[in-house]
Amino acid sequence: DGQWHRVPVLCAVKGDLVALETWDPAPGKVENAVEPNVVLKARQPVPPVGSARVADNMSLGDALLALCGNMQVYRLLETPLEACLEQQATVACGRGSAPPPPLCDAHLRA
Repeated sequence: DGQWHRVPVLCAVKGDLVALETWDPAPGKVENAVEPNVVLKARQPVPPVGSARVADNMSLGDALLALCGNMQVYRLLETPLEACLEQQATVACGRGSAPPPPLCDAHLRA
């Protein structure tokens, strides 16, 4: 709908735009919406930027976030829930009959 909303990380899907502050952990593999060559792995902290950059093709909302200085816009390259479930399945398979650990890590909660 063209507006920013706060949603739980596990409800986000591949292709969604997320606004992250400097040093926030990436919710999954993401690429910077302004500089697509900047790709972060899940849980990797968002690096600070030297200066605000606004691209010609950015929406007004994206431009305002970019100008905040410590807020950057990233595009999800994977769906966090899928990555979480894959991780849980891998752990569960290696544990035999023991129950799997809780579905979400504390840092994945919004």
